[in-house]
Amino acid sequence: MDKVRKLLHKANGHTIAVVTGGMMTPAITAKINKLPIPQACPYCLENQVPSVHHVLWECSKFQHLRTHPVPDSQIIARIGWGSRVAAPAVIEQMSRIREAEAKMREKGRHNAGSAEGGRPALPPLRCP
Repeated sequence: MDKVRKLLHKANGHTIAVVTGGMMTPAITAKINKLPIPQACPYCLENQVPSVHHVLWECSKFQHLRTHPVPDSQIIARIGWGSRVAAPAVIEQMSRIREAEAKMREKGRHNAGSAEGGRPALPPLRCP
């Protein structure tokens, strides 16, 4: 846990989102908003649910940001740490992909919402 705290001490918001399990994707946003889970990734356009795992480790749209393979541990592949902490470079890679995905998600929401009669592709989260 001390390694995680040390890493987060100088982390940006994207790293914090990944390491705390707060990374959003179109699938998570749809679930939160009680909408149908998308069955195709809006980034690579493949028939893949745009889950955190898909975005971080499989989506071809973000392949150029990957230099490290998917970790063996599912929890480390999801948040960068578990019983051990992934190498800082792996967490940095996850953070860069999260940043790129968030920018694309915002751009898509802005473009869809600005079109006449358009509605955002990913609606904002509803607060209870």
